Amino acid sequence: MAGWFIGQTVEAGIGGLVVGWGLASKRPWRLVLYVVLFVIASVVVTIILQSVGLAPAVELR
Repeated sequence: MAGWFIGQTVEAGIGGLVVGWGLASKRPWRLVLYVVLFVIASVVVTIILQSVGLAPAVELR
């Protein structure tokens, strides 16, 4: 439970950082590019971790 709480706190902090940076930036497209690249990298890392067996895959019923 503590791990979940810490993860949610970090996630909210990163979200606030991204939103603050976007509001303060004169070039929002650069921020959009960074966010898209981060999402793609997260998907790739998830696939690798599932292939290696370090992250459980979702089972559909």
